[in-house]
Amino acid sequence: MRKLMTHQKDAVRFFKEEDRAAFFMEMRLGKTLTSIRWARRRDAETILVLTPIAAFPGWERDLTLDEESYCYFRSKKDRLEGVRKGHFHILNPEAVRANPDILSQKWDAIILDESPLIKNPKSKISKVMTNNVEHIRCRALLSGWPSPDSLLDLFQQYKFLYGNFMGAKNYWQFRKRYFETSGPWGWSPRKGSRELIKEESDRLAFCLTRKQAGIGSKKIYETRHTPLPPKLMKEYNAIARDYERDGEETKYAVVVNNWLGQLAGSDHKDSELMNLLTGELKNEQVVIWFRFRDEIRRIKNRLRSAGIPCNDITGSTRVARRRTKATAFGRGRFRVLLCQLQTSRFGADFSAADTAIYYSCSYSSQDRIQSMDRIIHPRKTSPVLIVDLVTPGTVDQDIREALVDKEAEGGLTMRKSAVLSLVRAKGLERCLRK
Repeated sequence: MRKLMTHQKDAVRFFKEEDRAAFFMEMRLGKTLTSIRWARRRDAETILVLTPIAAFPGWERDLTLDEESYCYFRSKKDRLEGVRKGHFHILNPEAVRANPDILSQKWDAIILDESPLIKNPKSKISKVMTNNVEHIRCRALLSGWPSPDSLLDLFQQYKFLYGNFMGAKNYWQFRKRYFETSGPWGWSPRKGSRELIKEESDRLAFCLTRKQAGIGSKKIYETRHTPLPPKLMKEYNAIARDYERDGEETKYAVVVNNWLGQLAGSDHKDSELMNLLTGELKNEQVVIWFRFRDEIRRIKNRLRSAGIPCNDITGSTRVARRRTKATAFGRGRFRVLLCQLQTSRFGADFSAADTAIYYSCSYSSQDRIQSMDRIIHPRKTSPVLIVDLVTPGTVDQDIREALVDKEAEGGLTMRKSAVLSLVRAKGLERCLRK
């Protein structure tokens, strides 16, 4: 059995007498191991772990190293495999969304990894997870960024734990009581509400940043602007105006946004990327993140033509192959790893690289935060470089500005809570209040 780091001991101690736990610890601080120890100390013998498929290898590794028994919970429409005592049962949340009866089994504990997955009260997975767990004695949330877009994201997560939050029984009641319509994202906290929400979250969750724990690398950010050539800019403006591309028309803004995003990443951006890899970053291992799969295919061909060893992980890459490719990258078998944001943002360890390049981004701050930390490791202290390739005057710039705003709002929960969480874990809350 492995020895816990100091901050992991603090986290377990924080909830030592509690059947409900929220481990809001930044990526690479060992949330998985912390939750494993918490579950065992609550005398839980049948534990359901709901985690994205991409994070399966991480759970396998931590459970094996901690000498814990685990299995994959197999589910079918009309039949469920029996729960095995003494085991952690690993399952993708989407399986529960499709078959809620899984939750009705005799579970002693349930651990919801990447808990912002249920932040949207209208989604089926959120409804299933908040309405079918009352009978499960022990429940835990894990997240490195619990409020990726807004403090509103916290409600459904705490409802999963306690059935309510701050006196509100549902999301809409919570929003009406503590938020008002304003700001670029539609809803912002009423005067004084931000402090009240953070104070309550401080009380209910163990929150910790890597900086607070004294672990990890400093991030250095750099933006490279790659202007569209005049001919492409003219095409870009026509698509934005007419909702038409290559003879295909649409009435949906989201489709147009995808078209514009694809056009913002073309030869002009490819050239800047190749200049980086053959110049300033020559011979270095690099992870490159993409929004679109077509971009990955094009860059992969360019890298191979230039004699730069590379590999890719996309949505079509099987889980076992993703693990093999990540291991090969960690051993230095190739220089450049090309990753699709939605596929590799959870659980993977790409810390062999000190540089991450964002060829393109989505509007999701969770995609951004999670993917950035794939090159972080608790034992790595050297600075890491985050490079954004941005095409001015396009959706690239809009996305980057939106992400900055979201990161600032979402980060409030973590920054405010870190000190109080540590103090409470050490039993000194009374001293702090004085």
